[in-house]
Amino acid sequence: MKRLLWVLLIFTLTLFILSSCNTAESETSQNPVVTTECEHSWQRTDNLNESTAVEECTKCGTTRLYTDPDSMPINLFFSGKYTVSTLDGKTVKENCAVQAVLDLFNRIQWDYGTIDIHVDTNYYFTINGKEVYYHTDSGLLSCPELQRHRQLSDSDRLALNGWIETLFTREIHEIKFLQYAWDRYGISTKTISTCDLAYSIIDALESATETGETVDAISDEAVNDSVGELPVEPGTKWLEVGDQIYRIDPEMKTLCRVESHLGKGNLLTMSEELHNLLRNAWYYHPYDYYSGTYHNETNELELHHRYTATSAVQVSIQTIHVEKTLEPNNTITLKLKSPTDQTLRITLDCYQSGDNRARGESKDITLKANQTEIVELTFGGWTYNYWIDIHADNTLISLKIEP
Repeated sequence: MKRLLWVLLIFTLTLFILSSCNTAESETSQNPVVTTECEHSWQRTDNLNESTAVEECTKCGTTRLYTDPDSMPINLFFSGKYTVSTLDGKTVKENCAVQAVLDLFNRIQWDYGTIDIHVDTNYYFTINGKEVYYHTDSGLLSCPELQRHRQLSDSDRLALNGWIETLFTREIHEIKFLQYAWDRYGISTKTISTCDLAYSIIDALESATETGETVDAISDEAVNDSVGELPVEPGTKWLEVGDQIYRIDPEMKTLCRVESHLGKGNLLTMSEELHNLLRNAWYYHPYDYYSGTYHNETNELELHHRYTATSAVQVSIQTIHVEKTLEPNNTITLKLKSPTDQTLRITLDCYQSGDNRARGESKDITLKANQTEIVELTFGGWTYNYWIDIHADNTLISLKIEP
């Protein structure tokens, strides 16, 4: 009997406990707990650097690191010719194209904010319509329009100071090429000025030594832009450097300092360095220049980077389609990439000679910074060898097509 009472008691307690749990669960489901997320009110408490701050919520005390994207160190992009001036404006060098200066300005990371260095500034650069102030002793650069500045390292400061000294102290800043036409009539010219390539050629010419051999005068005839036929080999070139004249054979292997273009003179050593500088100057400068050959039968592309220069766009070849017919529908697909947002024109010229040309195409392309854009250009052609030239900003690709 006692055992039965104990069993009934335990059973009753169990039913009570289960009933209590169900009731609590029901009340919980009918009245759920609501968690309210804090609507943060951030307040700056500390600055880690120019672009990152520590912020704390005034309501819940949560902290965070906040970075302002506009104030992060960035790379700026400068290209083309520029002007260097003293702050008082009394001395100005225009149409400068020293590649090393552009490379430096494009390589460094510019910090946010403008530092007023006008009082201590020695020089300022005007590049792409923007003024960049520079203090030679401290190595501080400041671009007010873009709200950026940069403290140069000692090595960069000394390099930039050296180029500024070159621009303002050299007496000769340019060389002028003249070439007798390959068809034996007329002169073509090309001037290379106020750039690191011109200075390198001038220095190399000054270092060239006489071999001890002399050359006789060819003629007393004057050589200028309006001359017709001349008694020299087609492709003969001259360099005018200040008051000095140098005559060069068509293959650029023989160098002679002469009294006049067709006058007598002394042979000079032609170093490999000078030979390469002259070739770069005559054939490739000022472009970021690529050249090569497309073999249509094997679908093989040979492409070489001949000369490096600053350009606002990178261009690479993806595919080429060439038809060996009298009226071909040829195409080339290009990949373009720009360091900045911009709209530019890309042009394709197709030719066999200056007066024998086929259909080409030009397009205006809108580019976003650091994003790839695919462009297809069409062109005509012939059933035998011809060339296409592709221009985009300062990039030039010259391609021989073997259909």
